[in-house]
Amino acid sequence: MAMAKIEVITGPMFTEKSWELIERMKKFSYAVKRILLIVPGKDNRPERNIIKMVRQDKDLGKYSFIQWYPASEKDETEELINTFQPHMLAIDEAEFFDYWMLDLIDKLRKSKISEELTIAVAGLDMDFEQRGFGIMPELMAWAGNVKKKTTVCFHCKQREAKFTYRKSKEKKVIIVGDKELYEARCGICHAIPYE
Repeated sequence: MAMAKIEVITGPMFTEKSWELIERMKKFSYAVKRILLIVPGKDNRPERNIIKMVRQDKDLGKYSFIQWYPASEKDETEELINTFQPHMLAIDEAEFFDYWMLDLIDKLRKSKISEELTIAVAGLDMDFEQRGFGIMPELMAWAGNVKKKTTVCFHCKQREAKFTYRKSKEKKVIIVGDKELYEARCGICHAIPYE
């Protein structure tokens, strides 16, 4: 039995990972395949809401074989997947998920339905301290395809940005925010704010 195909789109903030995930979802919609989009319930940023982006998309907004779901519990999410039987499971902001999501993906990739399942994941590979972020290192290890995106450094505006810089001195790993709190930076311009 074949295993599910896992694809990862990663990199620092502001590299349009969610847009790339949407483009991959569109390809499945052109083939009239069922798509389930899962987002973490704890990500409440209106300016980064992929569900809103999908609803406004001229192709996906009218597509009838797509569902989206803000997930916070394993059993409920697993039941939805088993009921909907998606051909594509799209997961955005995967770094915010607890390890129950990793267990669920591991179970899915080894299940009977896995031959027809593509699991496409978008998320930050590293946190603001340049450490592996949440479940992303394991997902990248399982993936058959990893696309690492970059952008231009917000600070020097010259070099390739591969890291996420936090503007505050808060040490907590997960703080949901946008440009008011984070920048994409190159290795030279990146620093840990409290060191």
